[in-house]
Amino acid sequence: MAKKKRQAPACRAATGKSGLLPMRPGARELMLLPVDMVIPTPDNKRVIDTSAPKFLDLVASIRAQGVRIPVHVRPHPARKGKWDLRAGAKRLAASKALGLKVIPAIVDGAQSDADARTLTFQENYNREALAPLEEGAMVAALLDGAKGDAAAVAARLGRRATWIAQRAQIHRGLADVWKKAISK
Repeated sequence: MAKKKRQAPACRAATGKSGLLPMRPGARELMLLPVDMVIPTPDNKRVIDTSAPKFLDLVASIRAQGVRIPVHVRPHPARKGKWDLRAGAKRLAASKALGLKVIPAIVDGAQSDADARTLTFQENYNREALAPLEEGAMVAALLDGAKGDAAAVAARLGRRATWIAQRAQIHRGLADVWKKAISK
């Protein structure tokens, strides 16, 4: 008896003039999205150095194997027909550098603003060490989104409220001139 060949999960391509497909509220699905329809979130404070060896390695990997780990998006809250990138900024930048037309994405059709900010923070914090200024800026943005409620942000991230306040102070306590000098 011949063994049945296992197939990979389906990945729908976004089609139509707008590149959008209708989604049920709360649905999460894997789709291929046009790269030019995916907008990086301003919540992501990480700076991507496109000349860094790690970034160039990512470009080479995607050239050889394609994007193996989907980015995470949600329908853009302000730009109809676009997607709000919540995780995967380096993969998107590398795909653009290669001139790819589509990128695999996990689309969350009902992600709240708070959940979106938390995903973006955790994606960056857990992947690679953030520079202190990047970490401070991201925690400050989470704190702003929670209307200053450090305990709420701490609960979402599994941290203590004092840790949240300290990280936010790194961002808020430095003058812009010092932030520029340190980040160079």
